[in-house]
Amino acid sequence: MLLRPLALTLVSLALASVAHAQTLDDALRYSETFPVGTARSLGVSNSMSALGADWSAVASNPAGLAAFRRNDFTITFAGVNTGSNGASLDGGPTANNDAKTKFAVPQVGLVLTRRPIASKWTQLNFGVGVSQSNRFEERLNFRGTSPGSITDVWLDEANQYALDDQDNRGVDRDGNFILNPVTLPELNDFSTGLAFDAGILIPGDLTDAPAFYETDYDVARRLGGNGPGPQLDKAGNFMRSGRNATIDLSFAGNYDEKLMIGATLGISRLKYNGTTIYREDDAAESVDLFERLAFNQISDISGTGVQFRIGAIYRPVQALRFGLAYHSPSRYSFEDSFTANLQYVYRDPDDGGTVNGNSSPEQPSVLNYRFTTPSQYKASAALLLGQRGFVSTDLTYINFAGGSFKSDFEQDDADINGIIDQSLKGALQVRVGGELNVKPFQVRAGFQYVGAPIDNEDAVLGATAGVGFRQNRLGLDLGYQLLLRPDRNFVPYDAIARDFPTPNVTYAPTSHTVALTLGWKLVSLD
Repeated sequence: MLLRPLALTLVSLALASVAHAQTLDDALRYSETFPVGTARSLGVSNSMSALGADWSAVASNPAGLAAFRRNDFTITFAGVNTGSNGASLDGGPTANNDAKTKFAVPQVGLVLTRRPIASKWTQLNFGVGVSQSNRFEERLNFRGTSPGSITDVWLDEANQYALDDQDNRGVDRDGNFILNPVTLPELNDFSTGLAFDAGILIPGDLTDAPAFYETDYDVARRLGGNGPGPQLDKAGNFMRSGRNATIDLSFAGNYDEKLMIGATLGISRLKYNGTTIYREDDAAESVDLFERLAFNQISDISGTGVQFRIGAIYRPVQALRFGLAYHSPSRYSFEDSFTANLQYVYRDPDDGGTVNGNSSPEQPSVLNYRFTTPSQYKASAALLLGQRGFVSTDLTYINFAGGSFKSDFEQDDADINGIIDQSLKGALQVRVGGELNVKPFQVRAGFQYVGAPIDNEDAVLGATAGVGFRQNRLGLDLGYQLLLRPDRNFVPYDAIARDFPTPNVTYAPTSHTVALTLGWKLVSLD
């Protein structure tokens, strides 16, 4: 089993050490779909595409809109509980489950039906609604003790890109007049620039080995014989939230009770927030002058996209239905805002007092770019068991390598699109579910297999259950979903130019969703 690196699913701390740019993580976030939908659809693992008459089924296959016989309104409320379990830094003690529940309204839908007079088109229906194709809640807390420091990343970067400028002179933290070979504008405002302003990067004399800059931690490492370095207490928190919601305008017709066809125009609005908090503490006082540091990063992304979908459902006999649907690529325009702040607490080398070094950029880094998601191809089937219920299945194929970025930086686009093409692949999603009717209640269950977009990574597995109630025009449904995601690993930072220790956090993501849908069959306008 290959653990997906968290850099593909979360904003890695190492991102602050490079230019703010699009990542493979962004491509997956915009392309993956884990819909909540109505509670009825959730209870059968969102496998109702061939059946229709449910707003989540319509979102998957627009032809299902033609299966509605009455005007219909539904609204869904959901609680999404996500967290991490067994988080361990470098194989150390594991942490208990850290989880939090967020409440959402993942679906609202209105369907208006019409029965033409003297026509084989038995239904011509229109629908408008909002549904969420994905939610981004995820949490990770970890703590432990290991050698190495995130200051190694900034030391690595500052010295790797140092410029030999003999006219640039400076003063080190001890007040010594020195030659400083690094031109300050070359320091990244969101990484090395922060480290310099906070007092972490100390300009050294040209005669000092091994680099132009030094840090308190690296000095302690060299004094200890250039090994991995002293042990530091490390802790981190990552919280991300957001959703991808789409306003759907759908139209569908039912021809002679045999063929249903439909189309949808979808306008999507994506919001994402990722907050990373990272801490280091020299509680053992093994590093001279070093006390503790705190590094915080915040990423806010918002975007708007447009997509169309078409679908058809064929019913050869009353009990059997087959469906096909195509989802075009969504074309998004994004604004991506990133900022960070750093606090470094160290002891003054002269009087031993505590110094608080704080730094933050004057303004966030803002990027504007476009992303085109891959197409989706869907096939579905359903078997009706008379009045007793149904069994259904959905198959979805997505070629994740088909996603692509476009911005004003052509070379950067070529680089990340090349990584997408080489790293991602096509994946199959299988959803199976069923409903048993024990009037006035319905009992549901389902299973889903969501293939991984990365080679050798385990699939996401899901189990669902639900119950419904129908009385006159009122419907009430309750659904539950458990997602079993692959174990993952998170690399908090990685200094690549020198052989510094790289910490690794392993953990198991957890995800539970409960949805409640209220539905009303409205009075016909005919």
